[in-house]
Amino acid sequence: MIKEITQEKKQVLELLLLADPSQEMVERYLEKGILLVYEERGEKIGEIVLYPVAPGEWEIKNIAVAPKAQKRGIGRLLLQAAQSRCLPGDRLIVGTADISRGAVHFYESCGFVRYDVIKNFFVDNYPQPVIDEGEVCIDMVLLEKRIK
Repeated sequence: MIKEITQEKKQVLELLLLADPSQEMVERYLEKGILLVYEERGEKIGEIVLYPVAPGEWEIKNIAVAPKAQKRGIGRLLLQAAQSRCLPGDRLIVGTADISRGAVHFYESCGFVRYDVIKNFFVDNYPQPVIDEGEVCIDMVLLEKRIK
């Protein structure tokens, strides 16, 4: 079951930190973001944060599924739930490390297309190196999707 959490959003901090290792960065967008949580048998095992960027434009700031529950379609369900909050014609964007082949493939399989790269994003915005798939993240690839 997917539900929105409006109070005490930090109750899923452990999940949020799976996708974004900086608690400081998470706190910057969590307050204004829409937090949707996937719950199974009373346990929160997935989350997505949808952030309003501008009228008609939303950004997925964070999406994560507990390791024990991955590869079961929960991420896709969370993404669909977030998209259902958008209006037809809205633009949905997401950024991920360019070396995160699994994440890039996931978004592309959900209809997102690449449109830009932010050079040195992870170097410039995180005090410690961000590691994904055993490599240091440097650049962020941006993907977008128009809601139909």
